[in-house]
Formats: sequence, structure tokens, C-alpha cells
Amino acid sequence: MSSAEPSAVIEETLSRIESRLAATQHLTDRERDELTVLLHDLKQDLGLAADQPDHAESVGSVLRSTESAAHAALRPEQDPELMKLALQELEESTQRFEADHPRLVSVLRAIGKSLADIGI
Repeated sequence: MSSAEPSAVIEETLSRIESRLAATQHLTDRERDELTVLLHDLKQDLGLAADQPDHAESVGSVLRSTESAAHAALRPEQDPELMKLALQELEESTQRFEADHPRLVSVLRAIGKSLADIGI
């Protein structure tokens, strides 16, 4: 992650995703609500993981992958290839993180599924 406080980086990144989510017009209320709950869960779990010094880099990787997938899924004009690559990146960073944080991985996979459902 960056030299900034891990919790501040998490908050900033997830706030950008939440802003994009709020501004996206092609979502149903159910899709928006589901992603909002999942982002809230992710924020809590990433905060706990980032507090462990040896996990800060992997938390950063997960954050970047989540933001990339959200960006691809919430674009006004969908690009299936970009969405596929972003979800693949999210799954790969999730797999690397899985052993130490199974609950967090469950939330990440749910986010990935929701974004895939929206983007396709």
C-alpha cells in the first residue's frame, strides 16, 4: 500500500467506488443496495486485515483489483473484454489473500459476482 495510513487508503479507495456506484444510472435498486452492503463489509474486513503489518501489501492489491473491477462494471458503456480482465485480476488477488482471510475472500467473491452480473 502507500505510505499513508492503511485505514485512510482503504477509506479513500472505497469512497471512490461508493461515489461511482451512487452515480451509476444503469443499476437497479437491488443491485445498488447489494453492492453497498458488500462494500460496507469489505471496508470493515480490510480495515482488520490492514492492521496486520505483514498483510498491508496484499490489502493494497485487493483494493486495487476491487476498484478496477468496479470501474469496469459501472462504466456507462460496457466493455466485456475489460470486464473479463478486471474480474480475472480480482479473482487472482483474492486467491493470494484467501489463506489468511477467508471471510474477506467470501465478501470479495460476492462483490465480483455482483459486478459480473451487472457488467454482462
